[in-house]
Formats: sequence, C-alpha cells, structure tokens
Amino acid sequence: MKIDLSQVPEPIMETVRLFAEVEGVTLNTPEDYVRYLHEDEDALEIVLPYIDHDF
Repeated sequence: MKIDLSQVPEPIMETVRLFAEVEGVTLNTPEDYVRYLHEDEDALEIVLPYIDHDF
C-alpha cells in the first residue's frame, strides 16, 4: 500500500510522531513515517481520513 502524506495536516503528523516516540521510534523523514504507519495500526487509523487510499 502506497501512502501519500501530503494531505495530512501537521498536527496529525505530530500525533503520529508522538505515538512513535512513546514506542522508542524516531521519525525524521517521510519514509520513516510511511514505514511506521505500515507497522502501527493505531497510527494508521489516525491518518486514514486524510490519505488517498484504495481500501
């Protein structure tokens, strides 16, 4: 699944970053965010309303 983060508002991205930080994961690049979203279902649910997806 390809995830386009360009439409995700900054406060939502910050929430995802905080989720990751609690788990000891550092997100620096868009690729880091995408990889994390593929691994964490709760974080993915937060961004789903903002991303273009096919499911």
